[in-house]
Amino acid sequence: MEEQLINDININNLDTLEKLSRYFKENGILSEHYNDFKQTLIYFIKNEFPENCIRYLMNQQKNKANNTEALFYSLEQKNFKIAELLLRNKVNMFKKIKDNKNRNGYSNVLEYCGKRKKNRNGYSNVLDIIEYILSRPQASPKLITTEYLSRFFVKEKWSYEREYNRDMIDFYFNYKFRNNNEESCHFLLNQFIIFGYKIQRPLSTDQLLKLINEFKRKGVVIDLNKRNYGSSFPLLIAIANNDIVKIKSILNYVERVGYPLNINQISKSGHTPFYTTVKNYNFESMYLLLEYSIRNSIKIDYNDICQLFLNLILKYKPLYINYLNKIQYWNSFYYDERKKFKKVNTRVENIYKAMKSLIKYAKHFQIELNLNFTDDHGQYPISTLIYFLKKRDYCNDNDLIEVVQLLIDYAEHQHIILEFVYLNYDGKYVLQELKNEKPEITKLFIDYAERNHITLECNMIGD
Repeated sequence: MEEQLINDININNLDTLEKLSRYFKENGILSEHYNDFKQTLIYFIKNEFPENCIRYLMNQQKNKANNTEALFYSLEQKNFKIAELLLRNKVNMFKKIKDNKNRNGYSNVLEYCGKRKKNRNGYSNVLDIIEYILSRPQASPKLITTEYLSRFFVKEKWSYEREYNRDMIDFYFNYKFRNNNEESCHFLLNQFIIFGYKIQRPLSTDQLLKLINEFKRKGVVIDLNKRNYGSSFPLLIAIANNDIVKIKSILNYVERVGYPLNINQISKSGHTPFYTTVKNYNFESMYLLLEYSIRNSIKIDYNDICQLFLNLILKYKPLYINYLNKIQYWNSFYYDERKKFKKVNTRVENIYKAMKSLIKYAKHFQIELNLNFTDDHGQYPISTLIYFLKKRDYCNDNDLIEVVQLLIDYAEHQHIILEFVYLNYDGKYVLQELKNEKPEITKLFIDYAERNHITLECNMIGD
């Protein structure tokens, strides 16, 4: 019925208030017979009918507030004047409408209007639409659903797409939302559940009061722990794509606003973000998660921290790698879960960063690292590090010395006596070779031996 009405309006050119009102009166057009003119209103907006015609049509409706779809379309077309008219008639901007392009079949106003569309000039600019939506008094971070936000975390093919997505992430993470009581209750309940049940660190009364004050000071925040309809979440998507900029954006945002990010959330395939960094050899992502967990005292759900530590030194062997165009890279190969051969290419400095953070993490959470484990060549982690310290072309002295210092500090903190195989791979005493080339590392071990009453044989350090 309504389609026929729209067709008649088009055929009879009813594009003025006089012609439209006369036609409705002469033909007894009533809203209850035509689906309350919902599609007719969208047709008027789409074809830029005069505002008085749109007002007339709305006055004939039984339920003016039920025009959410027309409002979304007005916003999408940047027709803010009509959008204001609809809002004044109590249309709810924050309802969802049917949308086959969204994975669950429905979209809120930001999901529907806040996505760029391709046109002959490239892509449409939707930032003014987004700012209009978020400026409404009822707007809240709940509009920024994980389903919507996830589209900015996908892996981009082109640099301009990557730049746009990063800009949008920065925009949302820096947007200042207004406080209201409903959002305050939602935020505090979320914190209570995260700390009390997921992190197993219940909040005291003082901590709750502190959270309330922080909430008032910082404003409401975006919930980054919710999953999208594909059962994923922004942190995992960013880590899976090894997008360091986006990972840093998430971690900086949650720490700035005091939001407890659930870094142990499990993906649809049963993997945590940290497991994904290990599986994909994403050492810088690994370093970022370890540092975040230490700063916030959130223990990572990963069973074999000790084996990972040993792999970083004895298996991955970043110390063998030469400089390539003055930048150190670690090139290796591994089989993924589908048994496909994949190449790994990463900066060696990122492996060192992960190694150092892993030692600090183990010390922070009182995790025992097997420092006296030996590989197939009978080499200990410490002796392997010492051996490569003298290979100037293979490593950065400062990085490796810092790793050795951290290991010594860790061993003393955990009351572990280090066992050394002082012979290197060539059958020579390592400390003797290091005495002249690397006196600082020799001093580290002599001081360690003195503090722990260990006798070093003379021939191990030379005369």
